Amino acid sequence: MPDRAQTTGPRPAPGAPASGGQVGPVTRRTARNAAYMLTAEICGKAATLVYTLLAARMLSQQEFGAFSFALSFAALLSIVPDWGFDVVVVQRSSRHPDRLPRLRSASLTWKTIIGLPVMTVSALLAGLARPTPEARTALYLMMAAALLDIYSNTNRSSAAALQRQGGMALVLAVQRIATAALAIATLLLGYGLIGLTASYLGGSVIGLVGTSITLRRLGVPTRFGSVSWPELRELFASAWWVGVGALVLMALFRVDMIILAAIKGDEAVAAYAAAYRLLETMTLFTWTIARAVLPVMSSSSSLSRVRRGVEQGIAVAAFIYIPFAAVSLLEAPAIIRLLFGPTYADQSAPALRWLAFAPLLFAVAYYGVSALLSQGRSVRMVITAGAATVVNIGLNLALIPSLAGTGAALATTLSYLVESVVVLWLCTPLTGHIRIWRPLLAPAAAGLVMAAALTILELHIVLEVLLSGAAYLAAWIAIVRRSAPEQLAVLSSLVKRK
Repeated sequence: MPDRAQTTGPRPAPGAPASGGQVGPVTRRTARNAAYMLTAEICGKAATLVYTLLAARMLSQQEFGAFSFALSFAALLSIVPDWGFDVVVVQRSSRHPDRLPRLRSASLTWKTIIGLPVMTVSALLAGLARPTPEARTALYLMMAAALLDIYSNTNRSSAAALQRQGGMALVLAVQRIATAALAIATLLLGYGLIGLTASYLGGSVIGLVGTSITLRRLGVPTRFGSVSWPELRELFASAWWVGVGALVLMALFRVDMIILAAIKGDEAVAAYAAAYRLLETMTLFTWTIARAVLPVMSSSSSLSRVRRGVEQGIAVAAFIYIPFAAVSLLEAPAIIRLLFGPTYADQSAPALRWLAFAPLLFAVAYYGVSALLSQGRSVRMVITAGAATVVNIGLNLALIPSLAGTGAALATTLSYLVESVVVLWLCTPLTGHIRIWRPLLAPAAAGLVMAAALTILELHIVLEVLLSGAAYLAAWIAIVRRSAPEQLAVLSSLVKRK
């Protein structure tokens, strides 16, 4: 059995704090991987946002709602074949890299066995309820794209287990940019909803090919022939509770669109999607940082390191998401009008205000869940996700009939609040008390400065955001220099290494 220290690279003694603001090799490597993935996600999300904004302006409200429904439905159903297999791959391969080829092959095998029938049958049944033939075809194309994406996820997770994510970051950026180029071209050429979803499928093909080639260059072969039934059974058993939790979490993230479409129709989905797309774009920071932090948590036997990983993740999330909250609360109509056009300004602004703090609450919950997963506490993750999802579904059913998308937004934010409280409570016996207020203090104080600037300034929305953002950054740096200099030390070490 390989020594754990050898498989994860040199690192300080477990639980040893960095002194004098110095940054250890594990922190540097984790930050570097997070930086790679964050750069790729920003490029990809920016490209995705561009063609989404174009689609909102060029498609009818019903067509834009049909696209948003297809995207949410496909993402929700794809969790069934995903089923937490990749989390187990990361957990075990981070400790023992020699097991990665067989674990990856076993994960891909299960995804094929489960994914083909589940995605095909679900697409056919859901297609029967779609209001138009175009909406039905769009759903089929998105389901095919989601099936390919689950294979790409296994490849990305395999690279994450090796903590070598630079190549995968490049592939992700290429995939998203290529998808955006195809989508923009098809929209401008008048191919509408079907052209848009076909572009999404084309991007998924590019992503699968690119991640497979990149992983081969990292020296991870595919070994389907050597995978035995006991290995498949062990992987399924290990991933069982992770899969249940992942399904419940994705329901929490996507079920509001499904319920809204069933009660209010695709036009209401479109109005809500305009606000929700901004929330979804912002969560890229949470996904990206967690993707880099989870392998380090999984490979560490130090619970204090796991706790610090959660606290540092929350600190980064708060730095990014509190400005989003300030702008969403104070300038929601102007932001929606700027991005999606006047059609959605009045309809979507109330939902955006209720979603203002949802990204931050989502991040707190997600990093807590990552801590539980890294230490094999899958049942606790299921409890957390289950509590939040029950609240979410109940609130959606109660609020959507009278408030439509605004009710869905309120249900989403309250559900993430419940999830955050529950997961931090369940983490405490494992990691000790997570000092959530400390990472929130500096961004919250700087956020008040930004809010004051937004209230005082009466300029074009772009200038207001830029100037108030500069005031926020200056205030944050001034506070962090005194209260948490290690956060600046991490950034400094990355710049020097570059």
